[in-house]
Amino acid sequence: MLWNFVGRTHDEIVGYRQLWEEADARFGVVDGYRGPLTRLPAPPLPTTRLGPRPIRHDRIDPNRKETT
Repeated sequence: MLWNFVGRTHDEIVGYRQLWEEADARFGVVDGYRGPLTRLPAPPLPTTRLGPRPIRHDRIDPNRKETT
């Protein structure tokens, strides 16, 4: 996740950011927004590739049953 973009890979997030900057219709509009900009610009991407967060084993419930 970067800013408000959620993706499975670095490339997905790069693509979503680009769509946001191009004002793609998938993001819609915010009714009632009265700020000075039509939409907030996305922050710059980091200079490294984005990767998944490491698994936090202290947050895993050992009693949880997997569903399929």
